Amino acid sequence: MRIALFTNRYPVDEHDDASPFVRDFCSALHDEGCTVRVLTPRYPGRAVDRDPWVERFTWADSDRVLGELSLWRPAHLQRAVAAVRMGQTAALRLVAHFRPDIVLALWALPSGHWARAAFRAAGVPYAVWCLGSDVQVWGRRPFLRRYVRAVLADACRCYADGYALAAEAAALARRPCAFLPSQRILTPLPEVAPRHPRDGRPYFLYLGRLSRAKGVLDI
Repeated sequence: MRIALFTNRYPVDEHDDASPFVRDFCSALHDEGCTVRVLTPRYPGRAVDRDPWVERFTWADSDRVLGELSLWRPAHLQRAVAAVRMGQTAALRLVAHFRPDIVLALWALPSGHWARAAFRAAGVPYAVWCLGSDVQVWGRRPFLRRYVRAVLADACRCYADGYALAAEAAALARRPCAFLPSQRILTPLPEVAPRHPRDGRPYFLYLGRLSRAKGVLDI
């Protein structure tokens, strides 16, 4: 089976914390015998990809990621529009030469927009995997809610990586949305576990994604 994945983020190396489960998901598809192609934006100054199935398109002269752009700032809005347009062009080009059996869009926007454009132009069916911000941020804003609904409504399948998120996506799209967890492959444990210093000072264990966008570094 030939599967094209359109995603806003794809990690460039093992140290990149940008949605690392996406690479593991693609590796699992490859191991199952699927032919995979990934379309994702290029971010200047990042390392070279290690995976042969990744195709990156240049969308703006900026080191910001799409999720960091504010639609209320004219310069950011201009870059976001450029990303949507260039991503759509790259998506149509990939579909034309790769000829996938199906497209999977990770996030309803903007990846779902690219998949929907490919569906309308070439008739390739697409599925959407909702991952949070597409439904809980863009899907709640009046000027984008209707378009997120349209992207989900035209998809052949809808998935979400949480039960509550799936329920919200189903209510928004007025169609069923199945639960599909996002998982990643954990690195092996060290052969020798590090010893606790036991010096009397308090220590805290944090399990999660350490990113300023998630608020932890702002506490």
